[in-house]
Amino acid sequence: MAQVTNIQTGKLTKQQAQPKVGSVISPHREDVASTLSPQRLGQLMRDADEGNIEAYLTLAEEMEEREPHYLSVLNTRKMAVSGAPVFVEAPDDSAEAKTIVEAVERRITQTPIFEGLVHDLLDGIPKGFSCVEIDWQRDEREWWPRGFEFREQRHFVFDEDTMRTPLLRTDDGEKGEPLWPYKWL
Repeated sequence: MAQVTNIQTGKLTKQQAQPKVGSVISPHREDVASTLSPQRLGQLMRDADEGNIEAYLTLAEEMEEREPHYLSVLNTRKMAVSGAPVFVEAPDDSAEAKTIVEAVERRITQTPIFEGLVHDLLDGIPKGFSCVEIDWQRDEREWWPRGFEFREQRHFVFDEDTMRTPLLRTDDGEKGEPLWPYKWL
């Protein structure tokens, strides 16, 4: 197996995107649905198409909260996927690959944190993407996820060049902060 180098281990145990009151990464949001009109919806969709996705994502969240049938259909989909059996496959038949598979199963896929992770990642179904921050821990010699923290999509923007790479929104309104390596799903 190839060794990974140049990992900033000091960042692995810190949270990059913890919500803070008074920040653009706030636990509070402004209501969108109560002010929705055909014109406002049209503008919201045009803004989202141009990369300003915050209001669109807030509306998507509010739809889940306000429409029980919509929420039920979404949850049915999420439960169908998260309830499926999980398989971890080794890339080859080597003893090292088998040891890694066993460790991943024991420390990740067969733990309670994994079910929540899958459910959080499936929040990408109605919103187009989902971001989960890894909370790392280290034992005597290895790093393993202690948990996974779902981060609301409205706290992200996409790079202006390709509109594919998620960036963390910043308080100064700049283009966004790159996500720390090895910290995100």
